[in-house]
Amino acid sequence: MMNRFSKVTRGRVCRLTAIALAAVCLASGPSLVAQQPPAALSGVIAKLQAGTEPVRVVCFGDSITGVYYHTGSQRAWTDLLGIALQKQWPAARLEMHNAGISGHTTAQGLGRMVRDVLSKKPHLVVVMFGMNDVVRVPLRDYEANLARIADQCRAAGAAVVFCTPNSVVESPDRTNAKLAEYAAAMRRVAAGRGWPLADAFADWESLRQRDPDAWTLLMSEAIHPNLNGQRRFAELMAGAIAGGTVTLSDAEAPPAPDPLRQTRARIAAGQPVKIVAMPPYDRLVRERILARHPDARVDVIVWPVSGASAGTATWDEAARTACKGLAKQIREIKPDLVVVAPPAWVNAGATDAAYMTDAQWMLNFAFPFATRQWDVIAAMPTVAEPGAAMDEKRAGWWRRMILGKDLAPLDRATGDDRPVERLLDEVLFAP
Repeated sequence: MMNRFSKVTRGRVCRLTAIALAAVCLASGPSLVAQQPPAALSGVIAKLQAGTEPVRVVCFGDSITGVYYHTGSQRAWTDLLGIALQKQWPAARLEMHNAGISGHTTAQGLGRMVRDVLSKKPHLVVVMFGMNDVVRVPLRDYEANLARIADQCRAAGAAVVFCTPNSVVESPDRTNAKLAEYAAAMRRVAAGRGWPLADAFADWESLRQRDPDAWTLLMSEAIHPNLNGQRRFAELMAGAIAGGTVTLSDAEAPPAPDPLRQTRARIAAGQPVKIVAMPPYDRLVRERILARHPDARVDVIVWPVSGASAGTATWDEAARTACKGLAKQIREIKPDLVVVAPPAWVNAGATDAAYMTDAQWMLNFAFPFATRQWDVIAAMPTVAEPGAAMDEKRAGWWRRMILGKDLAPLDRATGDDRPVERLLDEVLFAP
C-alpha cells in the first residue's frame, strides 16, 4: 500500500529446559559497556507516530530474512513487520528494505554493510543473523561482529533491534544447544549496547516443548520458517519496538493477492503455458484453459503421486520416490504454473511426523529457490474429491502449510458441492 507502506525488496541467492537456557544466557563472553544509543528508539517511534516523513527500515540477515521458497518466494518477515508496524502506528509512512542473503554470516554481512544497509540511510536496522554463523563463525567472533554491526548503525544515526535465530530440527553441526549459545551472545550485545531484542529462539523453544505440532507448522523444513513463522518473527520484533505485545491475525496478514497473474498474462498474450500438476489437475487445468481459450498452447508435465501402474492409488516408497524425483526437477523445468494437490489417501497410514515431512517438501519444491518466477496453486483434497475422507487434524495442517507459503488454499466452503471445473474457472480466470 504505497500511500503509507512502500516496500523495497532485495531478497537474493541465502531442548533446552528453562534452567539450561538461563545458564546459557549467563555464559561468559566479551565485556561490553552499556551505552546510551545515539539515535534513540524513541525518536524512531516519534516518526512512526507522526507520519510526516518516511521511516526507512532495513531488515538485515541471511536466508531467513531474504525472500526464498521457504515463505512462498514473494514475501518474508520484512513485509510482515511493515504490516505489524503499520497496525501499531497507523499514520506511519514506511519504507521496508529486505537485505537478507542466503548463506550469509555476520562476517559477510559486515562486508556489505555500506552497500546493503547504510546506503539506504536507515532510521532503524533490524538484525537477524546466526543460523549460518553457528556452523562457520566462532562464537566470540560472532559476538564481536554483531557489536561492529550495531556500532556502524549507531554511527550512521540508525536505531537497532536484534532478533535471535529460531530453533531448528537438529543436525550434528547445528544443534539447538549451540544455537542457544549464539542467541545468548546476541542478547549480551543487545544489552550492552542498549538496543531492544526480539528473542525468537527462546520463543520457538518454548513453543516446541509445549506443542511440537504447532512448532512444526511454523517451519518449511529443518531450518527455515515458513510465512507462518515469519509472522511470529514480525510480531516479536514489532513488540520489541513498541515495548508491548503486537499480534497479527490471518485477516491482517492475508496471502499475497492474485497468485495466477503470470499464467493469465501468458494466456492473454497468446504465449505458451507450461504446467506441472498432480492428477487430476494435469488434465483438468489444461481442459479449463482450452475451454476458454481454444487456441492456447498448453504443455502439461504430470507430477505423479500414485504407484507405478496406472490407476494404482498407493503411497509406498516407490511412489514417494517418483513424486519426489519429479519435484526436484521443477526448478529446472521452470514452468509457468505448478499445481500441488496430493489426494486424501496420500500418507493416510503414515505417522504424523512422516505426513508433515512429505507435505512440506511437496510445497517447498513447488516454488523457485528465490523470488517468485511462476505461479502456484495448492489445493485441498476435497476440491477434486468432494467426498474424500481426510483426517480433520491433517486437513488443518495441510491448510496451514499452504498459508505458510503465502497462498490461499484452493478449497471448498462447507456445503459447496459445485463441480471442480467451476472452482478452477474462478481461480484461473478471476479478474
